[in-house]
Formats: sequence, C-alpha cells, structure tokens
Amino acid sequence: MRADAPRTLVDDLRAQEEDWRTRPLVRRLYRSWYRLIVVHLSSVPGPTIELGSGISRFKEHYPPTIATDIEPTPWVSEVVDAENLPYDDGSVANLVLIDVFHHLPSPTRFLDAAARVLQETKRAMNCKDMIESMATKGYWTTPGGKTPHATLYASIAREIRDKGKDSRFKKSERGKFASTGVG
Repeated sequence: MRADAPRTLVDDLRAQEEDWRTRPLVRRLYRSWYRLIVVHLSSVPGPTIELGSGISRFKEHYPPTIATDIEPTPWVSEVVDAENLPYDDGSVANLVLIDVFHHLPSPTRFLDAAARVLQETKRAMNCKDMIESMATKGYWTTPGGKTPHATLYASIAREIRDKGKDSRFKKSERGKFASTGVG
C-alpha cells in the first residue's frame, strides 16, 4: 500500500493482528483480562455480544461470543453500530466492550444524563429506570430506540472505581445506583 493511501479499518486491524503476534506481553495481559471477563459473564439465556471486536481475540476464550464491529471485517460475524444496537430489549445476556468506550462519538452523554436524573430523583434507581427517566425528561434518547442498560451499568461502575469519593454515583443496593451529590 502507498504511504499516502487512506487506511481502512481492515488495514488497522491487520496491523493490530501483527502486533498481537509479535508482542507476547500484550497477549498475556489481554488473555488474563479475557479470562476474568469470562468468569463474570451472566448465565441467563441470550447471546454474548462483543461490540467493537477488532481482531476478535476474546472469542478464543468464549467461543459462543458473537463478534461485531462497525464495518465488515474478516474477524467479525455481524456489523453493528454500538449507538444503534439491533437487539431487542432483554435479549442479550452479555454485552462485552473491550477498548471500545472511548471510540464512541459521545461516550459521556448518557453518563451525564444518568447523574442528572439520580440527583433530581434523590432515590436509587436501576439502569433501566434511569434510561427511561432520561428519555422521558429529554436528557438523552436511546439510539434507535434500544436501551443499553448493561453499557450504562458498566460505565457507572467504572466511574465509581476510577473516581472513588469524587464519583457522581454510588452503589446503593444490588443493581441500583444513587447520586452522591458530587458534580
């Protein structure tokens, strides 16, 4: 390929695959993460969907995974837009995102809306209720009418973990979050 030729997603993923082959430490690190994720997957009925699968190495650790990406590639079985999921509510058992959240056009938009709803209601809510309230109040609309409960849950949990006492959220009981009043 010419140096000035535009790179495609497949070009980038082929480079990633080469990096995977030549970097044993990277392989070891990701494989340990994959094993940790597999241990925590839900056993409820429904598929496990990996969004933004890239070269789809997670599937090696959990073969039933449906590998997806924003464009067709040799590594994925479905083309899926993470902001417009084609799955019915409650139909997916696990939604796995590895190195994906930062690629979304507006990853904090629904976190900001969730924080606002929790602060206004002054009560603990589960992610489904938060999303419904955010949509009703016009703070955020679900892409394509889909409701990414698992993504919101994971994002809130990550903020709690990363920001600690400075997080806008706190876990109040199993499956529910409340506002800390911060931010």
